[in-house]
Amino acid sequence: MWQKEVGILLSVTKHNDKSSIIHIFSREQGYTSYMFYLAKNSKGAAKNALLQPLTKIEYESKGATQGKPLQHLSQIRNRAPYNSIPFHPVKRAIALYLSEFLTYALKNEENNAPLYVAIEDALEWFDNAEQYSNFHLLTMILVARHLGIMPGSDQYCQGYYFDMNEGEYVETEPSHRDFLDRQLSYKLALLSATNIHTMQNTPLTHQERVLLLRKLNSYFQIHIPLFPKLKSIDILEEIFSEE
Repeated sequence: MWQKEVGILLSVTKHNDKSSIIHIFSREQGYTSYMFYLAKNSKGAAKNALLQPLTKIEYESKGATQGKPLQHLSQIRNRAPYNSIPFHPVKRAIALYLSEFLTYALKNEENNAPLYVAIEDALEWFDNAEQYSNFHLLTMILVARHLGIMPGSDQYCQGYYFDMNEGEYVETEPSHRDFLDRQLSYKLALLSATNIHTMQNTPLTHQERVLLLRKLNSYFQIHIPLFPKLKSIDILEEIFSEE
């Protein structure tokens, strides 16, 4: 039976010349992959154009059938077109990074409506924002918090270190290398205490922003199975180096 769904298109993997596999995080089912058949004529160009990272979509889905492990998808359409993300070069680069990040971070996530709503609200804010240099970092923190792998800022005390292996702030420097120094731990706690409306109040230098990005990537590698070093990190670092 076909059922209507809403979701965020995370990323696309080419299957062959006629089809792609699209990865969606939906409100009802969580992370799901579908076979998407590409249109070959001009009338179908709008359908293919939907395959943009983080597009908010409505669609109908049908469970997988025997011998075909991927779910079927039909009647896909853009639910709320963005005003700036696809057209602004910096926002588009951030969206590409978050597309890759969310694809791996949410891969094992099933139904999680609060996380879905949080991501959707954050993207809507981002589309209209003028100051957003900390947005990708806060999004990673937000996702980690919803996945239960990020401590609250209330656990931080002045001078503490963030132990990435244990996922907690600690008083003494860990004996291993997977930790944030005191200054970066302080900045992480500050950023964790904000939201999308107040995150720009956290003062971060370019170097601190780059270090936090790399450390958060490593943090997800420690706590999420098969989470890789994200390929788009280098692109994002280069963009923010021009600030």
